[in-house]
Parts: sequence; C-alpha cells; structure tokens
Amino acid sequence: MNLKSFSIKSLIDSRLNPILVKELRQGMRSKMYTILFLAIQVVMIFYVVFGMAMSLGAGNNQEMDILFWVITGGFLLFILPLMGANALSGENRESRLDLLVLTRLSSRRIVYGKWLAVVVQGILLMTALLPYLVLRYYIGSVEFLQSLGILAVLVMISAIITGIAVSISVIKNPILRWVILGIGLFFGVSNLFSYINFRYSASINWFELYPVWIISGLLLVILALEFGAARFSPMAENHDTPKRLVLLFMCILLVVVESLHLDSDLPAAFALFSLLIVTWDGLCRPVLRYPSIYEPFVRFGLIGRIVGRFLYPGWWSGLIFSLIVFSGLWFGLFYLSGNIIKTDDILLFILLIGAFTFPFAILLYTPLSHRRFGRVMMLVQICLVLFVQLLMLLDDTKDWNSVWLVSWVPTCALFQFAFDGIESGDYPVYIVITGFATALSFVFILIKALREETVIREMERQAMKNRKVRGAVKHGQPKPPYLPPSDKEASVAFEA
Repeated sequence: MNLKSFSIKSLIDSRLNPILVKELRQGMRSKMYTILFLAIQVVMIFYVVFGMAMSLGAGNNQEMDILFWVITGGFLLFILPLMGANALSGENRESRLDLLVLTRLSSRRIVYGKWLAVVVQGILLMTALLPYLVLRYYIGSVEFLQSLGILAVLVMISAIITGIAVSISVIKNPILRWVILGIGLFFGVSNLFSYINFRYSASINWFELYPVWIISGLLLVILALEFGAARFSPMAENHDTPKRLVLLFMCILLVVVESLHLDSDLPAAFALFSLLIVTWDGLCRPVLRYPSIYEPFVRFGLIGRIVGRFLYPGWWSGLIFSLIVFSGLWFGLFYLSGNIIKTDDILLFILLIGAFTFPFAILLYTPLSHRRFGRVMMLVQICLVLFVQLLMLLDDTKDWNSVWLVSWVPTCALFQFAFDGIESGDYPVYIVITGFATALSFVFILIKALREETVIREMERQAMKNRKVRGAVKHGQPKPPYLPPSDKEASVAFEA
C-alpha cells in the first residue's frame, strides 16, 4: 500500500506543474488557509442556527438565502482575488522571478501555476459548504441542485477575477496594483451582478448561455495570464502570438454568438476590450531578433511564413493582424445584422483606424521607435483630446470656428464625432480629410516597415539554418561547414 501511494505521489509530482505543487503545499499549511477554513465553518454554523430559529418562527427565509449568497460571494469574489493579487508580488519584490526562470520553468508555467493554486484552494474551501447546502434544503426548502449550480457559477466568476488579479500582481508598485484591482473589482462585480439580474428578470434560458460564458471567461483568463507572464519573461519567449490567437478565438466566438442570435453581450464586451488592449500592446513592441521565435513558423514552409506575417512579435505584424481582425469584425457584424453600411459608419471606421495609426506613424520617427512607447501614445491621445476640447469651448464662447484647424487629425475628429456631433452634410468632407491623413500615415509606416521586413527575412533564414544544423546532429550526420555571415546578416546581428 505504501509503495502504491508512493508511486502515485511521485507520478503526480512529476506530471503536475511544479509551481502548482509548491504553492498548494505551502498554501494549505499556512495560517491564512486555516483561518479562512475556520472562519467559513464558524459563519456557516451561526447561519444554520439563525436559519433554524427563523424557520421555527415567523422569519423570512428569503433574507437568510440572500445572507448565504452574500457570505459565499464575498469570499469567492473578494477574498480569493485578494489572494491572487499577492501571488507574484513577493517574488517580484524580492527579485525571485529571475531565479524561477533559471530553473527552466517558462514564465507561462509560473503564472498558470500560481493561478491554479489559488483557484484549487478556493475550490477545496468551497467543498466545506456542501453540507450546508444540504441543510438549506431541510431548513429553508431550497433546491440543492439549483444552489449547486449557482455555486458553480460563482466559482467560475471567481476563477476569472482571480486570473486577472494574478496578472496584475506582477506590477511592482503596490499602490498602482491595489488601485487597479480595487477599481476593477468595484466596477466589474457591480456591472456583472446588474447584468445577471437583468438577464434573470428577462427569463432567458441560462443553460444555452453557460457554454458561451465559460468559453469567454476562459479566453479572458488566458489573455490576462499571458500579459502577466510577458511582464517578466525573457525576450526570446514569445507571448505576442498566443495573445493574438486568443483574440482571434474571441472574435470567432462573437461571430458565432451573433450568427446564432444568442442573447448574450459578454462575448462582445470581452472581444472589444481585448481587441483594444492587444492592438495597443502590439503596436508598442519592437520587432524581436531571435531566430528561435521564428522556427515554429518556418518549419511549415511558405504557409508558415505567410501566417507569421500576422503572428510574429513586433509592431509590423501586430499592425497587419489588428487591421485585418478589426476590419473583418466590423464588416462581418454589419453583414450578420443585415444593416446597410451608411456614410457615418464609413466615417467612424476611418476615424478609428486613423486614431491608432496617425500618432503611431509620428512616434516611429522618434528615438522611442526601438522601445515600448505605449504610455507616450496614450499621452499624445489625451493631449489631442484636451486640445480639441479647448477649441470647442473657444468656439462656443467666442463664436469662432477653429475646430476645422485640427479636423485633419483623426483623434480630434473622432472626439468631435463621438461627443459634439458632426453634421451629416460634412461627412464626405471629413472622410476625405481624415482619410487622406490616415493614408499618409500608412505611407510613412510602410517606409519604416521595409526595414523591419528585411530583419524578419534574415531571422527566418537564420531559423532555417538552425533547424538544418539540429536535424543533421539528430540524425548523426556531420555538422554543415561553418559559413561566415554576409555583410547584411552581420549588420543585423550587430544591431540585435
């Protein structure tokens, strides 16, 4: 019996994520876990005592039902995310993440292990509520299966929020981390419960929406964890491709939901939010010059290189991917809804594309082009919005007409279109002006992209050479003779 248990234990330890095993061992032996377990038991015992007293008297069992789910929801939706917010902060503060990466564990496995450890601990604690679910059936005449289904939904929502909290825990500044988590919990949980209450009152078939919610939440968690892993991963570790693939699956799910006419807004909200974040992040990344990143693509030949133009890390492939996904999603939703594309829809489309590309084209010709300049892009956008707001106030107070001075800037025109409104007769003029500015920004971007395309091709050639060398060594053949790099390859290696 001991040999069997030892072999099973060894098999589990060797197959499972080492971070998950370590965190579960340390977490379940910690005082925090014991305190939470005892606190749940004490609170539930008092709940049962008061529930029995109210069932014998003239009390309202509905109030006890609300109290039970407030206690359970408070633990799942607030306590567990707070535990996830500290998952990586200690290692990041004490600079232990680099040591974990040196153990041949990828940053992705580290983050996923931390998240799974918190979720598993929460599930184990929730199993202590199962006897009280049965007691609620006898005390308050509450259906056990219905309560079990609500508990499963709360666990799923808790896992999503905890995954986002774990991804935020890599931020070193504790004030910024807690501010982001607090704002996200306040607005996210409140909007989520209002959405669930609205859908519940609308008498919608929940069972057909469960798979959509689970898939949407799982994709959102994967995307958040990829962002968290990218914060401390080595440069040669590719996280941009998984982010774009997750975004692509979100858009496909949104199209499927719209084509099936399912009454669910969560896939649209998650997809649009993820599209904004992934697009912004992709534009702010330089083209990486590590042949190992390109090897998984070049192994498929011409098809792999074509697909790589959309999925390679860097701003050039990120821009192509974002434009194609956004355009396909925009016109695809119009096609599925059966609406006719109007002039204002075309103007809004051009303004959205130009608002991203115009400041990006300007920053490409600054010294920041070799760094991540997402904050600078955000600052430029805010300054443009404040400037057009100032001009609009001057037009209202001084009876001027100075907004036309910045109408050629897509961000300014987009702000005016969204908040102040543009007369329908001016739509063609704005389309021509902002369309010309957007096209001009694309011209400047393509000039810079030619150089990046040369770098990508050199990296693909180097990746093919590395694959041939490893293939020769694997089959016992002698290594190919060393060939000195050409002048172009030497310059690319020097720049890398």
